[in-house]
Amino acid sequence: MKKGWTKYSVSTIDVKRYLYPGTLDAARLKNHISGPNTHPLLVYRQVAHHYSLVLILILMPPYGVYNLLLQQYWMGGVELLVTLLSCISIYQLVHDKPVLITPEVFVIGGIAIIIYSSYALKAHNIFWAYPLVVFVFFMLPESLAKLLSALFLVCLIPCAYEAYSLGTANSFTFSVIVSGLMIGLFFGLLHQQENLLHDLAITDGLTGALNRRSFDEEMLVCIEMKNRYKQPFAMILIDLDFFKLVNDDYGHGAGDNVLKSVVKRIGKRLRSSDDIFRYGGEEFALILPQTTGVNAQKIAESLCEIIRNADLLPEKRVTASFGVASLQELENANSWLQRCDKALYQAKSEGRDRVCRSD
Repeated sequence: MKKGWTKYSVSTIDVKRYLYPGTLDAARLKNHISGPNTHPLLVYRQVAHHYSLVLILILMPPYGVYNLLLQQYWMGGVELLVTLLSCISIYQLVHDKPVLITPEVFVIGGIAIIIYSSYALKAHNIFWAYPLVVFVFFMLPESLAKLLSALFLVCLIPCAYEAYSLGTANSFTFSVIVSGLMIGLFFGLLHQQENLLHDLAITDGLTGALNRRSFDEEMLVCIEMKNRYKQPFAMILIDLDFFKLVNDDYGHGAGDNVLKSVVKRIGKRLRSSDDIFRYGGEEFALILPQTTGVNAQKIAESLCEIIRNADLLPEKRVTASFGVASLQELENANSWLQRCDKALYQAKSEGRDRVCRSD
C-alpha cells in the first residue's frame, strides 16, 4: 500500500478537476497514477501555481515597461523575461506538458527578484517579504520552505539596516522573523492534519487497507491507463471462507484480528505498486499493475497457500477463495468487476480454498 507524504502525487488533470468541479475525468495521469494517493494540499499548491502564472502574465508586463522607461534595464528585462516564461508555461499546462516555471523555480525566482530590487531600490520592496514567506510555505514542502525562508531573511534583513533607522530596522527584523516562525508552525500543523484526514478518507480503519471508495477510483485510473498505454492490469477478489462461523465461535474480536492478520500477510507478498482494498466485510480486492491474468493467478495461488498455512486461530484453519480477472481492451469498471466476482463465485461453488480465473 502506498502511504506517507512522499508517496502522494498530483497530476495536471487533478488540478483541472479542482478548477472545474463539474467535470469528472478519471484520467489522473502524468508520469504515474495518482488515484487515491493524490494529496489535497498538493492539488491546492498546483492550483495556486497555475493562478500565479496567470497573474504574472497580467501584472508583470506593466512593471517591466515602467522599469525600462526609468532606465532600469536589468530589472525591466528580467520582468519581461519572466512574463515570457510564464506565457510559455501556461501554454505547456494547457497541453499537459512539463512546465518551465515549476513551483520551485517560481519561488526561488521571486526571492531573488525581491532581494535584488530591495537593495537596488533602497529597500522600497523589502515589505514584500511578508507575503512571500507565506507563499513559500504554501507552495513548497515544509523542509524546503524553512530552508529558503531562512536564507531569504538572512539576505534581506541587512538591507533594512542600510535603508532605515535602527528602530525601524529592528521592528522589521523581529516582526518578519516572528511571522516566519508562526507561519512555519501553522503549516506544519496543517500538513499533519491533512495527512491524517486524507488517510482517514481513503483507508479502512480496522485493517489499514484502502477502502471501497479508493477501489472505485483506482479502477477508473487503471482503465484509462489501459486505453492510453495498453498497460496490463489484473484484479483479484478474496473472500474468507465461512468467516461468519469465526465470529460466532471465537467472537468478533478474534474475527477482527484475523482480518488484520490476513491483510498484513497479503501486504508482505505484494509489490509496492500493488494495492489492497477492503471490498466488503470479509472480502478484499487487489489491483495489480503491469500484471497479466496468468501472473495474477500465480500470485493468487501463492496467497491462497499463505492464508491456508497461517496460524490465525487455535484449532481452526482459515482459508479463502480467490477470483482473478485481467482488464480487457475497452472494458468498463462494472464489467471488469463482474467478471472477477463471477470467478470468485466459481471458486466458492467448486469447494472454496481455491483460485479461479476469468478471461
